[in-house]
Amino acid sequence: MLRHPTLVAVKSWALAHLLANGDLGGMILFGSFLAWGVYDRIAVKSRGDLGAERLASFTRGDAIALGAGTALYALILFLHPWLFGVCVLCG
Repeated sequence: MLRHPTLVAVKSWALAHLLANGDLGGMILFGSFLAWGVYDRIAVKSRGDLGAERLASFTRGDAIALGAGTALYALILFLHPWLFGVCVLCG
């Protein structure tokens, strides 16, 4: 459904981290990612790239990518306190 899902993911990730982090370092880091994502989306659109082709059905490769991506997301979510010093799951 998305023409460029990776760009949408990077922009969403950067925006969420900008909203959660108010320090200068976070603003520079995540603001840079967000600016790159917006710039790249404009550049892609201006050169007429229509994005990924639409597949007729959900394939085995899609299932593997979905499962691996979900597992990696869960791993990063649980390891976030040790990797980055911020507990996402703590209320």
